[in-house]
Amino acid sequence: GEILREQLKKVGITLDVQPLESGQYFEALVGKKFDIAAAWWSVTVDPDMFYSPLQHSTSPWNFSGFKSEEADKRIDAFRFTTSPAARKKMYPELVRWFQEEGSLIVFSNEIQRYWMKPTVYGSAPLPSLELRFEESWIA
Repeated sequence: GEILREQLKKVGITLDVQPLESGQYFEALVGKKFDIAAAWWSVTVDPDMFYSPLQHSTSPWNFSGFKSEEADKRIDAFRFTTSPAARKKMYPELVRWFQEEGSLIVFSNEIQRYWMKPTVYGSAPLPSLELRFEESWIA
C-alpha cells in the first residue's frame, strides 16, 4: 500500500491506505465497499481463468462490479473458442481492450513453482494452482 501510495502521488492521486483484518477485507471486497483494493488471484496458463471470473458481469468473483456488454461479448468469444490458434490470435486484442476499458490493473505477475521431496507421490496442482494433499502419500 505504501509503495502504491507513493507512485500514485506522483500523478496527483491521493491514496488513503486502510489496513484491515482479513474478515473486514473480504467483507469490504465482496460487498464492493471500496474505491480501490489490492487482491491476489491465481490463474492457470489459460487467460480465461483471469478475465471470466474477474471481469465478466455475471461472475460472483467480479469484485469490482465492472459491467460492460462489450466486455462480456469479448470474454465469451474468447472463452468459447476451441481452436488454440484462434485463441492465441484473439488474446493480444483482449488484453489491449481490457487495459483501456477494464477495471483491473495488474501490478504483479509471478510464476508459481512447487517442489516436493522425491518420496511424496499423488499430489499435483489443481487448475486453480492450489495444492491438495488428500490423495498424497509418502513412500
